[in-house]
Amino acid sequence: MKKILSLSLLALLITLVGCSTVQESNQTYKFSTNQSLALSTYLASGFLSSSNENTTAIRQYSNSIQFLSSSGTDENLEIESELDEVNNYFNKLKAFMDQGLDSAITINEQTSTHEDYDKEMTYTINGNEYTVYFSLESETEEDEDGDEEAELEEQSFILSGMIVIEGVEYTIVGEKEIEGNESEMWFETTDDETGNYVYVEIANESGEQYFAIETEIDGIEKSAELQFEQEKDETKVELELYDNDIESYYELSKETENGKSVYKLEYEINNTEGEVIITEVTDEDGNTSYNYNIKENGNTKDLEIGDDEENEQADEA
Repeated sequence: MKKILSLSLLALLITLVGCSTVQESNQTYKFSTNQSLALSTYLASGFLSSSNENTTAIRQYSNSIQFLSSSGTDENLEIESELDEVNNYFNKLKAFMDQGLDSAITINEQTSTHEDYDKEMTYTINGNEYTVYFSLESETEEDEDGDEEAELEEQSFILSGMIVIEGVEYTIVGEKEIEGNESEMWFETTDDETGNYVYVEIANESGEQYFAIETEIDGIEKSAELQFEQEKDETKVELELYDNDIESYYELSKETENGKSVYKLEYEINNTEGEVIITEVTDEDGNTSYNYNIKENGNTKDLEIGDDEENEQADEA
């Protein structure tokens, strides 16, 4: 019979997962369970909240991409068809490159103030605070031979909860399985009114951790894969996008050029390789935008894209 996970069993789960670590051999960063839940719902907030915007807001966002200059061709480059999606991920992941993977997420967990759930986790990313209410149930079957060590090696936990994003309540379900040194977990955040959802699966295998992301927003299905790497003070994000028949690969990092911090995006789309140097620009009114200097097949193009998250915060103010 299923039972609500006790505080001692929850402590055991956190102990088994352990603190987030950097693997020395391949430098792949591994998020803890709470960090994974925070990152999953944080990414979901970007997709689901944007789906609740009206057409005027969507048009305003499209108009925030401004053409500045080009050389070599007037035709669209391969990456331009993916810019909306890429910029969405860039806005969400920039904080991890700015602050480092250990510092980007601040988490506080306590007994839930929501009567329907046992636990309450408040986390902060990029200055924005989010609160997740959830309960955990153990699905680990007791070993008939009373082998406690075997029970510790194979465990399963079910999560149910909710998060409120911009006044909209979203349902969260999830599961975690531990078998020896390998573990898998997934979280799905759903808008019950529209059916839109973001599904994130996290796998730990052979010392590496991968995030597989599936979204269905307004009937459009997309998928992606994420992996984080840490090398000394530099954070890298590897991103693969799957959109219909188009598969694209990106590596995003933050570097210093001529004493200034820039973001470098290397990519491959339909066997076409390119590079983007992303520079943050702040105008006299304090508004932030990003200059995308694109180099692809000997062609260059400069675009300016507004900071979507900052614009949303300004609108709320």
